[in-house]
Amino acid sequence: MTRKSFLIFLPVLIILVVGGFLLFQRSYTKSSFNDVAHVGPINILDLNESDYESILMGKNDKVLLISNQENRQVSYDNKLVTSMALSPTKKQVAFLYQPNSQSSEELTLALLGGGNTIQEIYHTQFASWDITSNIHWLGNNNIIFLRHCGSSCQGLTLLNVQNGKIANATLSYMFSSNQPPYTQFKDWFGNEHKMENLVSKVSTETINDKFYLIFEMSNEAGETNEQKRFLFTGESLILES
Repeated sequence: MTRKSFLIFLPVLIILVVGGFLLFQRSYTKSSFNDVAHVGPINILDLNESDYESILMGKNDKVLLISNQENRQVSYDNKLVTSMALSPTKKQVAFLYQPNSQSSEELTLALLGGGNTIQEIYHTQFASWDITSNIHWLGNNNIIFLRHCGSSCQGLTLLNVQNGKIANATLSYMFSSNQPPYTQFKDWFGNEHKMENLVSKVSTETINDKFYLIFEMSNEAGETNEQKRFLFTGESLILES
C-alpha cells in the first residue's frame, strides 16, 4: 500500500475502530446494567450493607447487584425481587416480589429487619392498579409508591410500616388552552398545592435527619426544568422550593 493510499485509508480505519468500540460499550452497558444477569440470583438475605451501594434498578422490574463486572438478580424465596429500598437508618429493607409466578398482578411488599426477619406489610392482587412505581422510604416509618387513578392523574400512596395504615394523595394534571399545564397535588393531609408544569419523577431524600418528598417537574415537551421539594414532618408537607 502506498503512503498516499494509507493516509486516505487511515481516517476510515479510525472511524471503524472507534465505532466498533462504542458499539461494544453500548452493548456491554445494556447487558450489564439493565436486563441480563450473567450469574445466578442472589438471595436478599445474603446481601450485606455494602452491597446496597451496588444495587441498580434494571428494566422490566428487575433489581440487580452489580459486582466484579457481573450482574446478579436479587431474589427472595426463589422469586425475583422487583423493587427494593434501604431505610434511612440502614436497619430495614423494604422490597417487592411476586409470590405467585403464574400472576404478575399479585405483589407483596415485605420488610427485612434485624436477624433476617421478614414481615409482610402489604399485599395486592391488582398490582397494575395499586403499585405502579418503585418504592421509596419517606422517613424511617413510611414507604411511598405511585398507584393508578385514571386519566391525567396519579395516586401516591403513603404506607406506615409500623401500623400498616395507608393514606392516598393525588397528582392531577391540568391542561388548558389559556395557560401552561400545571399539577394539582392533594396531599395525604388534605392540603392542596398548585405546581406549574407536570410531575415527571417522584423520589425522596434524607438530609440531616430531615425527610423530603421530591417532584421533578417537566414541561409539555418533557424537558425537566425545576424541582419541588416538600419537607415531610410526619403530620404535614411543607413546600420549600
